[in-house]
Amino acid sequence: MNKLFGFLFLIFCSLFSFSQNVGIGTNTPVASAALEVKDTARGFLPPRMTYAQRNAIVNPVAGLIIWCTDCDSSGQAQVYNGSKWTNLIGGVANIPLITTPTLSIGMNYGGGKIIYIFQPGDQGYVSGETHGYIIPVAAITTTANGVNWGNLASTFGCLGTTIGNTYTLFGGGNLNTSRIISICTSGNNAAYMCDTLTVDGYTDWFLPSKDEVSKVYQNYTRVGGVYPTTSQGVWSSSEINANNGYVCSFDGGGGWVSLPKSYGFYLKPLRKF
Repeated sequence: MNKLFGFLFLIFCSLFSFSQNVGIGTNTPVASAALEVKDTARGFLPPRMTYAQRNAIVNPVAGLIIWCTDCDSSGQAQVYNGSKWTNLIGGVANIPLITTPTLSIGMNYGGGKIIYIFQPGDQGYVSGETHGYIIPVAAITTTANGVNWGNLASTFGCLGTTIGNTYTLFGGGNLNTSRIISICTSGNNAAYMCDTLTVDGYTDWFLPSKDEVSKVYQNYTRVGGVYPTTSQGVWSSSEINANNGYVCSFDGGGGWVSLPKSYGFYLKPLRKF
């Protein structure tokens, strides 16, 4: 009797091995399906993995299906077509979103620290975008990038020469700098030193206008600067006349004075981002 049961069991296993299809949840899978899953309350769940884990699959075969958990904002079902990963209809497969950091004053960015973010009404403001000014770290610390900007003094330059058409308003520093160095071609004047500055590959620095220097003063401690307790003036790129320019008193509450272009004062270069 045991031999008979053993023989029948072997026949059953043989028949199962040569079966052309398998049913889960059904005893009668359709003939054209190698596997049919039948359920009214549950679905098919492919392997779930991150984008990095998907890319680590060795020799993926065409038709391989996975769920990429961090592709796009909510994940995506993806299939390998033999040469690349696609979405389920053959389109471009999503990749993880690149999260842009929220830019804020004091953040290291673009060759220095963000010292001002444009507000509605500012020249350069774009609704829905973040733009502003960056100050090099070397301009707020004792020594950085091989230059002692924190204690470096320079003349305005062009004593006795009228530059003309320099702006005091916010947004005018870049144009002022270009005009100054087009006329003050001799000597390392303040505008020239800012214009020729290179920090982390960035070369678009300028000497800020009167109103732009005021913004630097207002946010100076937020980027790590310390207001001086002794006399320290900061040049703007705003000319008053042939002999004088505007100087901001960093030791005197950010007030403004008219002083000779031949005097040495400090520099706070800016660049726009």
